[in-house]
Amino acid sequence: KLYLAAEVRDPQHEQGGPGPGAAEGDALWVYLDTTGQGSRLSAKLTLAQTTQGPQVWDWQSGFRLPNADVAWRATADGYVYEAAIAWDSLRARDIGAGRQMRMEAGRGFGPSSFLDLSGRDPDSAANLAPLVLVDEASPSSQPVLSTSIAPSSTVALGIALDQSMSITLAQQVSPDRDY
Repeated sequence: KLYLAAEVRDPQHEQGGPGPGAAEGDALWVYLDTTGQGSRLSAKLTLAQTTQGPQVWDWQSGFRLPNADVAWRATADGYVYEAAIAWDSLRARDIGAGRQMRMEAGRGFGPSSFLDLSGRDPDSAANLAPLVLVDEASPSSQPVLSTSIAPSSTVALGIALDQSMSITLAQQVSPDRDY
């Protein structure tokens, strides 16, 4: 299974409808290319706490994702999503350590607002960030960056993984669509 956890900082959770209605409110978006080739999306999902409870909506099939367990809880300054999703529900085969994929995650808020990790159009699989599956996390305490850290005036997103030092991602734009 693919295990996801995301802590979202948000002063007020706003979410109305279940299913495709989740796109109109606060939701966590996840895009995957399980082949890693950057040619087409394998999965486009929203995780949302809806009026019918937490759920994962599969935009490619048009219904709730089968074999997905999702939980949501409020925190003092936002909320946390956790999910366990069966690989076969994500159209993935031959899963194991070393497998290369591509992914994007972002926060949807309101009918047409979206903030994602790369700043590029996630509906294009070539724009997704590389992802390599591992059996367990590296013991390294220092993150490895391939790009320099931007001045704070251009910060789009800060990331900290497993209590590690915070990494700042520079604002990026993509020439495609409205991103």
